[in-house]
Amino acid sequence: MSDVRKPDAILYQAADKVGGDTYGRARTVQDRFGPILGSTNVYSHDVPGAGILCVPRLDHNGTSYLTPEKQPRYEWVDRPDGTQWGYLIAQGGAPKAEVPPSAA
Repeated sequence: MSDVRKPDAILYQAADKVGGDTYGRARTVQDRFGPILGSTNVYSHDVPGAGILCVPRLDHNGTSYLTPEKQPRYEWVDRPDGTQWGYLIAQGGAPKAEVPPSAA
């Protein structure tokens, strides 16, 4: 993972949030996605119709899909594990090596 650019956000489904209680589920999400995002503390919230958005805790702007001008904030890349990695468009979007040929 060290040679791959870290995503700015991860979109995952409720099935990825496993654990016996709220703390256990939060710990599972932190343990799985924290290292990918490069954060020791992540924040998740539901996005109706899309899944659960996970961002580094200090990324207050990441809690919305859209910019104030209602433009998409992220360029999304599907991953083999069923998650989607989001790259901030304002920072260049997804690394071109990760964008599927059909989306480029």
